[in-house]
Amino acid sequence: MKVGEHIYEVEKLIVNSPIIRSFQIKERWIRRFDAYIKVRVNLIDDSILEITQFLHADEENYAEIKRYNYHWMDSSNRLRRRWDNVRHYPDLPNFPHHHHDGDEKNVLPGEPMNLFKVLDIIAEELNQKKTTSGRQ
Repeated sequence: MKVGEHIYEVEKLIVNSPIIRSFQIKERWIRRFDAYIKVRVNLIDDSILEITQFLHADEENYAEIKRYNYHWMDSSNRLRRRWDNVRHYPDLPNFPHHHHDGDEKNVLPGEPMNLFKVLDIIAEELNQKKTTSGRQ
């Protein structure tokens, strides 16, 4: 997939996701072998997801996410979870992939992430929260 096609797929996912209420593209550019997108998303529970992806392709039809940051906050801007691959925890398994769970200092090993996985995780958590709060 070309880098531009990947950005289009990200945008399509954002537009069609049932857990996204609204969004604002903060920055977006596409070149032949590189692309970047930064989006702020408002979710159906009033939480916020900030999405940043930088893609690169060594060959024209092979786009790869080189850097990512998916920062999920509650409506008061407190961290719920952040997935990223910034290279600052070299001792963690699966370096550089990691996530911060509930607190910047609570850093856990992660796996390579993309927006599809992140939205699935968030949707599952929102569904669990809805199910739990609906019980008597």
